[in-house]
Amino acid sequence: MRTLPSALQRMLELQECNVRKVDFFNSAQHHLLDGKFSLNTNGILDVTGIDEPTEIWHNQLEVGCLDKVTFMRVQCCGKLSSVVSSKLMQRLHNIQGLEVWWCDSLEMIFDLQEGGCADVAEKETLITQLELMYLPKLTHIWKNISQQTHCFENLRFLTVQHCDNLRYIFTISMANVLVNLIDLTVEHCEKVEKIVTRENEEEIFSQEFDTVNLINLPSLVCFGPDVNDTEIPAEETTVSRCLKFPGKTPIIYLQVFDELKKATSLLNFLAIHLTYYS
Repeated sequence: MRTLPSALQRMLELQECNVRKVDFFNSAQHHLLDGKFSLNTNGILDVTGIDEPTEIWHNQLEVGCLDKVTFMRVQCCGKLSSVVSSKLMQRLHNIQGLEVWWCDSLEMIFDLQEGGCADVAEKETLITQLELMYLPKLTHIWKNISQQTHCFENLRFLTVQHCDNLRYIFTISMANVLVNLIDLTVEHCEKVEKIVTRENEEEIFSQEFDTVNLINLPSLVCFGPDVNDTEIPAEETTVSRCLKFPGKTPIIYLQVFDELKKATSLLNFLAIHLTYYS
């Protein structure tokens, strides 16, 4: 059974920081989302406990406050279906990291259907780190992303954990956008069948990484878009408990084998001594 994050613990952590509440909405909406947002002096924006099925990122966000955000955490928001729209992306000029976890209805992280990132394309301080955890309905990390966008060119570290409805991490076209991604970790995702998928036959995957960690992915059969694409294009790789992924002996099997050898040795020892003393 998974352990739910402690809301009380998060509140205490926020109180220990020098936190100031930020009024993002006008008076007509303030009663709905009052107290759900906090921004500390280090530029860390916490979005916590939004359970209303409403689009929270829209024109009434206070632009001046968003300019100060360098890291955003979205957590325990039960009914959100997406996190970042194109409009919000254009306003988060200085964001460098995004963490999203325990949002039970979340289906996608970035939805840039309005075409978005032209206004931030030339900014240097774009997202370098993305962490996604415990998102049971997540089906897409990115959606409606043009290959011409520069929003995610600085992304270097991607971690995906306990997202059991996700079947792949990114498309080839999205991989071509993530030109600086060097560290990829995917763990405990039941339905992930491949890391990279193809949207059309003409696409070619040529991305290389420094480090790739694939842990406990019971449905993983290949890395690339084709079933025989089992080679991992990385200098350092870790593959563990991926029972359908060929070419690697799962670490759990090695551990069980070691335990069986120890048990067999013990049984042989006992059998010899019982025979001796009988």
